[in-house]
Order: sequence, then structure tokens, then C-alpha cells
Amino acid sequence: MASLLPSEVARLVLGFLEENKCQKASECLLKELPMLEECAQLRRRGRKANLRIGNKSLEDMLADYTDTKDHVADCSKNYPASFSKVSSTDSLYEQVKKITSIVIEAKDLVNQVSYTVIHL
Repeated sequence: MASLLPSEVARLVLGFLEENKCQKASECLLKELPMLEECAQLRRRGRKANLRIGNKSLEDMLADYTDTKDHVADCSKNYPASFSKVSSTDSLYEQVKKITSIVIEAKDLVNQVSYTVIHL
């Protein structure tokens, strides 16, 4: 997945302001933030800019982030031996990388055991 561009982050913030009926703040942001110039131009022509990225709003993305972070924390708490490599101070990305590594290692181990049992 590619990183968000600054203009995309700005559009998400603008969308958040508008979804929460912060009209003065959204107008101010449009005027003062150069990376929103394209959005401002579209509005002057009576058109709307897409204020979502991948059909997700800023709140959607933050909800996904916090849900995932909470899930990782719950798994680490409920299965401490399995998730000992996962640190709560790591970024979410690092935590997911470590969990993925754990899953792949476990899958490989199961495959090795299955192969051994079949060939006994």
C-alpha cells in the first residue's frame, strides 16, 4: 500500500470538518492550505471533490486503526507466549509484520509435522 500524499491527508481533514458541520473551519482550510487549491477550484465551478481515500473517511481510517491496535493488544494479552515477539510500543505496522511472521512460522511448522507424520 502506498503512503498517503499530503494533499490526500488534507482532503481527509477537510472531509472530517464538513461531515461534522464545521463550515467556517472548512472554508478557512480551503483558503489557507495550498494543497487544497484543486478542491477550491472545483467548488468555484460548482463541483464537489472526493474527500475520501479508497472510499474511507478520516474517521473510518482512524476507527480501523484503533480497532486493529486493540485487537493486537487483546491477542498479545490473551496469548502472551504466542505473541511474545510483539511489543506494545512498536508501531502497528511493526506489530502486524511480527504477527504475520509468527503465523508463517507456525504454518511451516504444521506443514513439517504433517509431512513427517505422513511419511512415517
